[in-house]
Amino acid sequence: MSRCELTTREVKKWLQQASRAKKELENLEVRLKVAKMQAEGIKGIKEYNYITSSGTKGNSIENDLFNVCEIQQLYDSRKKAYKKLISDMTNTISKLNDYEFETVLICRYLLFNTISETAEIMHYSIDTVKLRTNQAIEKFTHLSLA
Repeated sequence: MSRCELTTREVKKWLQQASRAKKELENLEVRLKVAKMQAEGIKGIKEYNYITSSGTKGNSIENDLFNVCEIQQLYDSRKKAYKKLISDMTNTISKLNDYEFETVLICRYLLFNTISETAEIMHYSIDTVKLRTNQAIEKFTHLSLA
């Protein structure tokens, strides 16, 4: 494998990190909703104690509320990191200094539009979007991002 192919893969992996971060954030959001529903479900029941697996007494309501707080903090932290990631990626993409390339990469990798949606937005054919995406990625391999 040549160094250029590896660099192209690295650029694609870098571009895909926003999608991975968004999915992680969405998963945390679902976990948070479930934890809140569980905590609200017990709200109407008087506090009750139970024996934990370690043999100590635990309070279900306290545990559920603690779980909600814990997930909420994690969600808030990840959401802040996600917003920073998108901002950093947008700034890096702008270093291409080519409106078409920047637009196609932002549409595809930061706004998560499909190739068809990107083609419609940019008034291009699907083949042109694919071509511009590949050209933008290739130009990225020659950028000095340091």
